[in-house]
Amino acid sequence: MAPPNLVPALVDDVVEEILLLCPPDDPARLVRAALVCKGWRRLLSGPRFRCRFRELHRAAPLLGFLYSRSPPSLFESATSFCLHLRLCPSNADPRVWRAIDACHGRILVSPLSLAPRKESLFIWCPVTGDLRVLPMPQFEYYWYWTAALLCTAAGCDHLDCDCGPFLVVFVGTDKSEQHTYVCVYSSEASAWSELTSVLPDIGACIDTRPNALVGNAVYFMLKRASGILKHDLITRELSVIKVPPAAAFKWFMVLTTEEGGLGLATITDGFKLLLWSMEAGSNAGWVQSRVFELKNLLPAEALFTLPQVVGFAEGVGVVLVRTSGGFFFTVDIKSGCVKKIGKGFSHSYVLPYVNFCTPVLRTASSGAGPRAGASTVSQTDSAHVLPS
Repeated sequence: MAPPNLVPALVDDVVEEILLLCPPDDPARLVRAALVCKGWRRLLSGPRFRCRFRELHRAAPLLGFLYSRSPPSLFESATSFCLHLRLCPSNADPRVWRAIDACHGRILVSPLSLAPRKESLFIWCPVTGDLRVLPMPQFEYYWYWTAALLCTAAGCDHLDCDCGPFLVVFVGTDKSEQHTYVCVYSSEASAWSELTSVLPDIGACIDTRPNALVGNAVYFMLKRASGILKHDLITRELSVIKVPPAAAFKWFMVLTTEEGGLGLATITDGFKLLLWSMEAGSNAGWVQSRVFELKNLLPAEALFTLPQVVGFAEGVGVVLVRTSGGFFFTVDIKSGCVKKIGKGFSHSYVLPYVNFCTPVLRTASSGAGPRAGASTVSQTDSAHVLPS
């Protein structure tokens, strides 16, 4: 006699409603559900489920972090399930690729080169496999440089914009560190804009740490100075904003506040994590908004030297801190909870990777490629999720 079916067949619509409630920051639940039976695999791999899953949860989860200073960039999973993220196309050598910025599932990367002006920039989406190649700006004045990747889809809710239009704001400083230039690449025009130059008396070159988008302006940090470079995307005007005295000539990070304004984070000599926000209006100025006592939050072995702020996950509300020994911790600015995420040694900044991750299961003999917008897991290998 055949054994009884221990898992009663449920109507697909009921199963879908249940699986939609899985938390997006724990992809393991969807992977385990997809391994239950072929029917559930078909449901989870379909575009209907992926679309509904994104619309229901709205805010994309923090999947992990890109340690970026010099190639190769490394990915550290932030989920309980070990995610493996490919940081460049499969036919490229990952040892020479450096992540510059990340935005809504896409990564701006650049290959290592002794002559960077002869190389290209790449927009890479690990989930869809979409790759865009951009020429470097055609001017010979930059020596230090960084760039910001921005989504420009009209009315976009950023739930599924990883193939939409974008801007790349390129900032470079000449070798003398006296002049800084900005130009913008538009994917819709497939061209770079004309150069915009900063006045030559700012006394610092551009820093490679992550930028912040606030309204219609993008903000970059300056090295060895108490200033932030502002580029207005509408007027194309450039200006320098002074930082609070407590952050001047210290290691700080620009960020977007919960209210959508400009903010920054720094750590003082007293092991205090300070958050500042810029007031709007005619009397605009910096206001200290939060203070976190790191001595009460971090383990003693992490406080042999002064920690540094190395990243911020917008939309998630998490500040990333590097401590002595090269350990990295996240500090939730709402709850104050601290989580150890890994060890990155000398990496000077971290790029959060925020995106949805739903599985598509395939057998090795199927020969079928992954569907766009999904992660791929072999039916015989359930130990990882691989955005492809």
